[in-house]
Formats: sequence, structure tokens, C-alpha cells
Amino acid sequence: MVKCSFFLMGILMIPSNCLTTFLTGFVSTFYVWGSGNILYSSSTPNRSFSSTINFSSSFTNIPEVFIINQVYDLNTGSEQGFQFYIDSITRSSFTVRIQLPYTTTYNGIEFRYYAIDDKRRQVISMFNQFNPTQGTLKFQHNNPNFVVGIASVISLQYLGSFSYHLYVSEVTKTDCSITMSFSNTIQQLGYQILLGTKDAFYIKGTIYATSIPSYVAAFSFESGWQDSQLLSVIQGISYSEGTTFRIRLNRNNVVMTQTNYDIELWAGSVLQNVYHQYGAIRPQWNEGFYQSFQLLKFFVFKNYDNNIATILNSFELSIPEFNFQSSISGVFNLDVDNSITDFTLNFIRKCEQGKKLTMQLIQANGCASTYYQYEIICTSRINICKQKFYFQTATPMISKLKITISSDTTFIIEHNYIDQVVKYVNIASIGYV
Repeated sequence: MVKCSFFLMGILMIPSNCLTTFLTGFVSTFYVWGSGNILYSSSTPNRSFSSTINFSSSFTNIPEVFIINQVYDLNTGSEQGFQFYIDSITRSSFTVRIQLPYTTTYNGIEFRYYAIDDKRRQVISMFNQFNPTQGTLKFQHNNPNFVVGIASVISLQYLGSFSYHLYVSEVTKTDCSITMSFSNTIQQLGYQILLGTKDAFYIKGTIYATSIPSYVAAFSFESGWQDSQLLSVIQGISYSEGTTFRIRLNRNNVVMTQTNYDIELWAGSVLQNVYHQYGAIRPQWNEGFYQSFQLLKFFVFKNYDNNIATILNSFELSIPEFNFQSSISGVFNLDVDNSITDFTLNFIRKCEQGKKLTMQLIQANGCASTYYQYEIICTSRINICKQKFYFQTATPMISKLKITISSDTTFIIEHNYIDQVVKYVNIASIGYV
């Protein structure tokens, strides 16, 4: 019997459609015409200007903010550049501060932000790294199912000419690696890394352009990504002093699903080359790619064993795929690798007359709170019960099985994994009463 309203032992946490988990916007406040912007009008060294950017709606939690600079407009000079700070983030806004260490004329920058409250994505920020290190650096992350990353340079200081190239070179279940190369004229480099699961965003291509403007023609999103948005970022630049440093990533900042864009220079600016990367980012979505294990089939064997006295333990619970077996109480955490698509739960229980076994099992293709339930009555003709449960998932992931055995009367198996939130899905509960 299936009862969709029954979920006494397990709760499946599903994010509500009304919760804000993703917002994006374009900011031009720090360009020459920005209201109250003293960065352009003054030449005082170490001058700074702050602005608070309000979200179009409030988040439930404080989000992470990822920045992509789309416009650079800096006059030529032997010393040039800027520092980029995110001084605060709240549920309704974040505050950016730009500081200029030099007297050289600064026309401004424009940038796109992505505000995210979703454990399927993570932002790693390395603001204003003075005397940065070349080569490959590793950073730990929070989600073992991250498979993709993209890097964005958000600040730099340089002496005359400069070049840099920064990109995510590897993502593993524990960390990510970025590879950086730059000229010795770079004094400061600030950057961020955006990481995601396979349903968070994807990279379609990287372009190395020695002829600018550089164009990317309109492309179609991959199957299943039709509601996504363009994700594009400048990852490397080579500039020679003598002309104003002016580069713009031209894209539609209103129709976010429009995929064509170009990299352009203007007012006589000259660059030797540009690296840019592009793909698609999924905006707010509630149904995650990863799904918990579900009951595929099960078998029950009931009989009377004349040698029951020789069976020392009142129960035994085992999962062969994890080399797990227990006949004692306790809490056991088993690591699930993404190579595991199914497992078998074996349960043996002595059965005393007048007692009963109750089962509650998550149902394949059922509603969110649906559990399959049944019970076995112990009679004078039944003194032992053996059960075999087969569980399967269509989306294998790195996760955990948590097994809680309370005395010899309660057995709970939970599947713990990371989706938009951390999920604890009760996939099996067995009681002996």
C-alpha cells in the first residue's frame, strides 16, 4: 500500500519555488559617469569610491557573489591599475569599493555579478593578491560533486605593459587548481573562481584571439539547458604601454539567453592578444540533477528454523557493496563513490510470536513524500525473517549512507548528499515492535 501523506521517519527537503537562489545584474556605477564617482575626477593617490548594489529581491541566506569584468578603460601610464573589494554582502545587497593607488587617469570598469545561494555552486575569492605567484595553485572546496570551474580576474596593478593568463586547470572531489602566468610588471592580481556540479554551468569553448575584435557567433545551448544564460569571461590579456587600455566584452545585458558576443577595443587601444571563455550558466532551478537511491525491488523470506537457538544474534544487517555487516547498535557512515549505481540491503531478524516487523521504504518514481509500507506478523509458525532490498539511482554521486541501529528494534538508513541544500533522505526504516 502506498500512502503519499505518510513520512513519519523521513523528510525529503525540497526547496520552495519562491526562494531566491540566483540573481545577476550589470553594474556601470564605477565608470566615468557614475553618480558621485571621484575615481575619474580626482588624481589623488589611494582615492577610493564605494557603491552598494541592491538585489532585485532578497535571499533567504547571505549569498556568494561572483564578478566578471566586462569593460576596462584605463589611461596609459607607467603605473596603472585598481584594487577591487567586496566590503560586505547582505541578503538584499552587496557593497563594492574600488581603490586607485596611482595618480594616473582612470576612466572606469563595468562588471556583471552573479549572486548565488546554492550549494551546487561555490565562489572562491582571492582579492587583490600583491606579488602573486605564478604556476598552479590548489584550493579546497565544499562539494565532492563539483566537476567544472571558471576563473575571472577582477583587479590588477601593473607597470607600463603587462600580460596575464589565468584559468581553472582541474577540479577534483576535494579541490580545484588554477594555472596562472603573467609578466613581471604585474604588481597585483585579484581573481575569483566559480565552481559547480555538472548541472550548474558548463564551458563550451576557449578562444585565443590575436586579431581583435574577436567574435563568437550565436550558439544553441545543450539539450536540457534551454533556459540557461550566456556565461562569458576574459581570462587573459597582453597589453603594451602607449595606448589607452580599453577593452569591452559586448553582450546583451538584458536578454540573458542571447549567446553571441564579441571582444572589442576602441579609441586607438591596441592589444597583442586576448583569451576569452564562454558557455552557459543555469539560473535559479530547484530540481537538482542528482537524485537519491530508490527502492527497485525486494524479496521477503519467512520460515520456522528448528535450530534458531544456534543463531546467536537477534539481527544482522549487511550491504555487500560496502563490505558492511553489523549485528550491534551504533551509527555507521559509509562513503558512496560516484561509481556506485546500486546496492543491496540484507536484513535478517529473529521473530518472536506476538511481535511484528514494520517496513517503510522510499518508492521508485513516487511522490516526494511517498514511502512503501508493509509489515510482517510473527506467529508460532515464523521465527526468522530474511529480507533483501535492491536500491538504485540513475544519477550516481559522491555521497554517504548513514545507518542508525537503535538497540535491536529500530533500523534507519539515510542517504546524505548535497543538492541546492544538504539533503538527508530516509530510504529505509525497519522497526521491530
